[in-house]
Amino acid sequence: MTKEECMNSASVSPTVVGPEDQEWLAAVQFVNREGMPGTTKGARLRLEKLAELHPEIKRKRTRGKGFVYHISAMGMSLKSERENVQMIPDEKLNLWIQLFKSMSPASREKLLQLALKQVAEDISRPQEPARDDL
Repeated sequence: MTKEECMNSASVSPTVVGPEDQEWLAAVQFVNREGMPGTTKGARLRLEKLAELHPEIKRKRTRGKGFVYHISAMGMSLKSERENVQMIPDEKLNLWIQLFKSMSPASREKLLQLALKQVAEDISRPQEPARDDL
């Protein structure tokens, strides 16, 4: 298939070039779609950034080289995905509490001992100056 045919098929239907499932698309097929850049390179870069946040949306092509991306990436906004992935400190604390509550008493004791040991090591280690202080 020529580059021109590939571009035309990308703008007409969401199928991939090759034997991949219809749910997996090449970067060229995301071009000019809602929320995606107008060039193949731009779409690929945006998809790579989204794949850093959601590795499950990217996979190696079954034939040839390169990658395909799940069709669900089409509706993802990079800004909103970054916000969804980042946890605020209270959420992290709540996660720790939930994990601790779900553990057996013996596991809680092991975790507590490990945490106390790590804190003691951190306190005994001299503090390195921040890069801004240098």
